[in-house]
Amino acid sequence: PILPIRILTIVQSAGGSRRRYVSLGLTYAFGMLLFFVALAALNAVLQVAMGQSLQWGQHFQYAWLRTSLAMLMVVVACNFFGLFNVFVPSKVASMDVGATGKAGEHWGTLSMGLMTAVLATPCSFAFLLTVLGWATLQPLWVGTSAFLLMGVGMAGPHAMLTAFPKLVDRLPKPGRWMELLRQGAGLAMLVVAVWLVSTLAEAGMIMRVGIFGVALAAGLWVWGTVVTYTMRPGRKWLTRLLAAALVVAMGLWLLPMPAGLAVEFEPYTDTRLAESREAGQITLVKYTATWCLSCRWVDQEIYNSAEVAELLADHDVTVLKADVSNAGAPGSAALGRFGGAPPMTLIYPAQGEPIALPGKFHKAQLAEALEQAAR
Repeated sequence: PILPIRILTIVQSAGGSRRRYVSLGLTYAFGMLLFFVALAALNAVLQVAMGQSLQWGQHFQYAWLRTSLAMLMVVVACNFFGLFNVFVPSKVASMDVGATGKAGEHWGTLSMGLMTAVLATPCSFAFLLTVLGWATLQPLWVGTSAFLLMGVGMAGPHAMLTAFPKLVDRLPKPGRWMELLRQGAGLAMLVVAVWLVSTLAEAGMIMRVGIFGVALAAGLWVWGTVVTYTMRPGRKWLTRLLAAALVVAMGLWLLPMPAGLAVEFEPYTDTRLAESREAGQITLVKYTATWCLSCRWVDQEIYNSAEVAELLADHDVTVLKADVSNAGAPGSAALGRFGGAPPMTLIYPAQGEPIALPGKFHKAQLAEALEQAAR
């Protein structure tokens, strides 16, 4: 609701000069971008304070970290649901008055842009907190790029609207849809929280039941919140029936106990690997983790294939599963020696160096690697 007022204030302060209100608009957008530059700097300070240089994905090997991130997602969801709100201190908000009064000057417009980003934090708090929690675990350049792109995403539309003020009339009107969109985003955050909790154990049913619980909550949300008493009866009951049908369909899909993979794995140990090689057998080691989404793709596309199971049996391959979900797992040290991250598949011939397959590979690549190991 505030956005059109800000844009028109800048345009009117330019005294009818298109060149001036375009330059003021760019300055205003740059002021907003400065807020995200400050967040990027905060991320850099946090990374230096943490003092850890981890490879991509290694930080997820700590269960306490995955638990903390899950609880962070719950906090973000509660903010989206309106259970608590974040407010800007009144002294900070009062600084915006002085900046708005100097909207005709580039320095004043720059300050107004910065204050706009600051005053938007009650609305953007959940997004900013989520990105900050994620960015501190990434390489510094990735986190910095994320914040700068976020700033461009917020500042860009303001620059566009200032350059073409007539577009303000085409903005969607504030209304109930904004609150429903916010609550829907909260449900999405709960799905992320459920996934993070499910990585604490290997049983896939934890995630299935948890996601069904979120789907049930979404169905009740549609039933009791999205549907209003002012709706026509036909539309009201159609919406509710569709919500109920979606919940039932999700239950039928998620709640049955999943079948095991076509390929049966033995738990990995260094001793079992050595025994297999000494016996002259080819050994396949699959490095996987509960929090690795690409690992799930490999399981379903490769190891859940009867063709692959037959191929491994034909070559009399010993198949081992090295679960590196948590630091200190039996396969973690071996994975560290190769400097990789899950998903990783290594094929050990009876003698010689192992053959590494790409993270995501195809059946033909597996067959070729097995032939090479046999030779």
